[in-house]
Amino acid sequence: LNQTEPPTPSLTPKSNANAGPSDLLPSLMGAFKAMTEAHIPVQFLDDRPASFATLPRYKVVYLPNILTISAEEADALRAYVRDGGGLVATGATSLFDDMGRQQPDFTLADLFGVDFVARGRYTFPYLNVLPSDLSGELVSQPMPHYMAMWCVRPNTDGVQVAATRRDPLIETENEVYYHNNQPAPGPDTGEPVVVYRTYGKGRVVYCGALAEGNYARLGYAPYRQLIAQMIHWAAGSAPDIRAEGLLNTEIVPTRLGADLIVHLVTGMPQRSVRFHLHRTADTIEEQVTLSNVQLEVPATTRAAYRMPARETLSLTRNGGQVTVTLPEVTDWETILLVQEELQE
Repeated sequence: LNQTEPPTPSLTPKSNANAGPSDLLPSLMGAFKAMTEAHIPVQFLDDRPASFATLPRYKVVYLPNILTISAEEADALRAYVRDGGGLVATGATSLFDDMGRQQPDFTLADLFGVDFVARGRYTFPYLNVLPSDLSGELVSQPMPHYMAMWCVRPNTDGVQVAATRRDPLIETENEVYYHNNQPAPGPDTGEPVVVYRTYGKGRVVYCGALAEGNYARLGYAPYRQLIAQMIHWAAGSAPDIRAEGLLNTEIVPTRLGADLIVHLVTGMPQRSVRFHLHRTADTIEEQVTLSNVQLEVPATTRAAYRMPARETLSLTRNGGQVTVTLPEVTDWETILLVQEELQE
């Protein structure tokens, strides 16, 4: 008999979900996955001075549980937001020094508008979304959250709350546990989890939950939507190119003079067959054609072409909204959006 040990799941823990503050791999994977599925263009920056010098190019910087922020990086981020940039930070971002030692407060507490209080007691709390300018149409039911959250309190005026924490009815321990280790939510604590504020000319969102790590583990759509809403609010607007659905399509826009070049890169999930504790090898990705794809584009768009053949695409105008329809989309499409000339 084949006694080969089955592979261990890489992200989902067996029980208590990572009591430590670091959650690097799921945080990065979940953030990137959520942004690409929400059609938010994304690039990575590192801590090299040459990389940090490019901050002004971007509308929003997203810090997914980045534990350590140097004094130089903190000053650069403050200047970036003060000059009109957007910032979204989650979890224990900037709570540790360069040696990995926890500090009494966030290095960026003045930017976040909240002080660190403590790590939450419960390892399976819930996120409770409130009606707000940031929340939009996010779901109102409690969102399950693996890992304890970070408890914070506002330290300045003008801090708005978009979500609070609901603790579970019990904490799973050796003798006490709930079915499937998912205890039901208790009453709302009223303690802030997602807060947002203006800072100088810019906007800041802090989230004491790990939305991106939970999206990597659970694939729960409201976390993708929460990440997108935090970024949209921090940017002051939604992306220029938008589409409903199309989760497997990455939208990559770039400027060509006054016009826009839009790449649509579509990949379909690999398939495999599972039996008992084993699985077949992944199949080679197939090219799948999507039909009648509609993109919402800037209102200044006066013509659209499918490249490189320069095939004319239809434009539909409905008030201030402009939609481009592509009869079909394969694995890689390039669209030219010709913009109206600016009037002097």
